[in-house]
Amino acid sequence: MYQRLADTVADVLTQISRRHGIDCEVSARSKEIHSFLKKAIRKSYVDPLSEIRDKAAARIIATYADALDRLNELIEERFEVHYREDKRLSTAYNELSYRGTHFEVSLREPDLASRDELAGLICEIQVRTQAEHLWSRVSHALLYKPVEEPDDVVKRRIYRLIALLEVIDSETSAARQVILSSPSFAEASMLDDLERYYYEFTSQQFDKELSLMVLTSLKSTYNLSELPQFGTLIERFVERNREKLEKLFADYQSDETGLLLHQPESFVVFERIEEHLFAVKEAWQKVLPIDLLEPIANMWGVAV
Repeated sequence: MYQRLADTVADVLTQISRRHGIDCEVSARSKEIHSFLKKAIRKSYVDPLSEIRDKAAARIIATYADALDRLNELIEERFEVHYREDKRLSTAYNELSYRGTHFEVSLREPDLASRDELAGLICEIQVRTQAEHLWSRVSHALLYKPVEEPDDVVKRRIYRLIALLEVIDSETSAARQVILSSPSFAEASMLDDLERYYYEFTSQQFDKELSLMVLTSLKSTYNLSELPQFGTLIERFVERNREKLEKLFADYQSDETGLLLHQPESFVVFERIEEHLFAVKEAWQKVLPIDLLEPIANMWGVAV
């Protein structure tokens, strides 16, 4: 039952992170029975079944630190939150601890579906960055409830590690923002916008290198006034055609004909093809054979 809870929470976390274009990894597990029993013995719990709160646990590891606040907001919106602790706020500057946010949540009605046995069950969610996750693993091995407190030399080494990992988080986030805002990396910024809408319609993974290759060419179908408004154009297009897009992705979910439908740049093809068919054909042929464009265009009701 707790494994089903963990799997359901992981599915929801994957869904909401993809729909909001957040680059992250999601995992989940139920506590092994032997681990549960040993913890109950070690802690001398009176009522282990209620006192041990992590019988089901999920972890969401963000690539970039600037995604953490948004992930925390999405968890608050989607789940029934019973407990939240932000280690970034509760940990003193001179305390040896990793940063991250811990939640204890239960599923709300829409995500329960027919799984009524999961109603009210608690699942722990940990939200952290890759660097914080690395620190968590290392510190758990080095510092988890030591018999004696580490001496000053060891502490100094660990503080240096903490500082280094925080620098990694801040610098990677800053570098990403520079990249996405730079005209020379326009394709990466376009793909960042497209991902948010792509995952509203499918859970299929896509080939990022193929996306960037195609977008490099399709970018030429937008004029200089349109490119800065790319995100807004795609948003308006999706809202106008949501019903049609939902049907397309449902119809071609497991059909090989829809191979290139399951790439975010398909939204660009659909958005451009009605008004700029020849421009799309010309741009497409610079990177891929035209017969790979035909099935996508036909899906949208346009003959190439």
